[in-house]
Amino acid sequence: MPGGTASVKIEVSGALQLQKALRILAEPDAPYLRAAMTQGGQLLDRAASSRAKGGIASAVQFAGVSGKANGLRALVKVKHPGAKPMEFGRTKYYRGWTGRKQRSGTAFRASPGQRAQPFIGIKQGNAAIGAVGPQIRELFTVAVEREWERIGTGGA
Repeated sequence: MPGGTASVKIEVSGALQLQKALRILAEPDAPYLRAAMTQGGQLLDRAASSRAKGGIASAVQFAGVSGKANGLRALVKVKHPGAKPMEFGRTKYYRGWTGRKQRSGTAFRASPGQRAQPFIGIKQGNAAIGAVGPQIRELFTVAVEREWERIGTGGA
């Protein structure tokens, strides 16, 4: 979303220990975790797209997984100027602004303004995050178990 980022953390038993083991063993990649993060990112992308309205739905994109074994990130981006006000609501507006400078002019608070219509669920963990959370947790649980097996057998 323009102007900010959000993260979702899922605690899985053994995940922190696995991260330390990957760091100590200097593992360059964690293939099972990367695959789980890819699947989880795609699930969140589809869930957020289906809950968003208008052009925002087509602006939700899974941007892939980045990072190394002990610091992977799955990125789901929303590139639409109306995404942030839709997710969080809006009460502050500007009078007299022209062109693309949204913060020129005089600021004023509108009551009630635009109410929040969360489609991702960043604040409360609801909406898309709440819908796919259990599936992503299961994907990560299986991936962590497989990574431990892979490290334990010394194989790829």
